[in-house]
Amino acid sequence: MSDFVRYDITERVAVLTIDNPPVNALAPGVWDAIDEAVARGVADPAVDALVLIGAGPTFIAGADINIFKTLKTRQQSLERSGRTHALLRRLGDVGKPLVAAISPRTTCPAPTRTTGASAATATSSSAGEVTASSRVIRIAHA
Repeated sequence: MSDFVRYDITERVAVLTIDNPPVNALAPGVWDAIDEAVARGVADPAVDALVLIGAGPTFIAGADINIFKTLKTRQQSLERSGRTHALLRRLGDVGKPLVAAISPRTTCPAPTRTTGASAATATSSSAGEVTASSRVIRIAHA
């Protein structure tokens, strides 16, 4: 598992923490780490739901613009876009609730489009609860 996403289980909930300082930009390795962590949670019989959160004050700042330095042709760009859309489709069809927990302090214009979360976008409260789809998932805050 990559260092970009931490995987922890709390009360049958896999908490997937994106950690790519300083702003959790979606570099190619981060995309791969999210994909791997979600697949791990889906395959884990000890997990009933997954919560995707960002380390620090930022959920996900957006794409890592350094990728544009590597895309030299239209074909490379289309291939990258295809891989990105395939990942977002996989995230939307995981088979277990996947919640993107966005802190009220964070700025993220379209979290569900960014993450492909299948459940409603959620917000963490100071009590350590994440509310989504009429359920409350309690998670411990570090």
